[in-house]
Amino acid sequence: TRPTILALVYYGCTAECNTLLDDLAGALLEVSQKPGADYQVIAVSFDETENPAMAGRKRDNVMKLLGPTFPRDAWLFLVGDGKNIEALTRLVGFHFMRKDGAFVHSTALVFMAPGGKIVRYLHGAPHLPAEISLALTEAETGRAGVSTRKMLSYCFSYDPVSRRYTTDILRIAGLVITVAVIVLLIVL
Repeated sequence: TRPTILALVYYGCTAECNTLLDDLAGALLEVSQKPGADYQVIAVSFDETENPAMAGRKRDNVMKLLGPTFPRDAWLFLVGDGKNIEALTRLVGFHFMRKDGAFVHSTALVFMAPGGKIVRYLHGAPHLPAEISLALTEAETGRAGVSTRKMLSYCFSYDPVSRRYTTDILRIAGLVITVAVIVLLIVL
């Protein structure tokens, strides 16, 4: 089969879950891997009270962000009963708690190799397309690599005007100069 990105969310969420799904949709538009052929995405609600109609509405909203070229069958939106949700969340190490009619939960994307081996967790949002692409490559090979999120986030800055990440030349230049000075001191 193919690598899988698992997003554990609840469709009635008004904050983190929407941000995670919208961010993922935006990042997937910029990765080199082809949806459906090179990977699949599965969003699963951890709220056992949600139904297929709610999942369908969320799917329609996300598909609008992705546009008509993204294959509809490359991203599944699922619901389940309490027993299956508990088994899945326990299996991937995802914890949540119902509180005052909502949920207290973390946000994470789980990248799995064909066969189900977890190779990477990407916590929070936003995620750089390069970060998603690297995690998919690791999932394809079935080998987990060292996290590059901190390095990538150091080299890129978010531009609120264009609503995109841009290369931070000043930081990269500072890093190159620092490494050059260290190498020079070692040589001397």
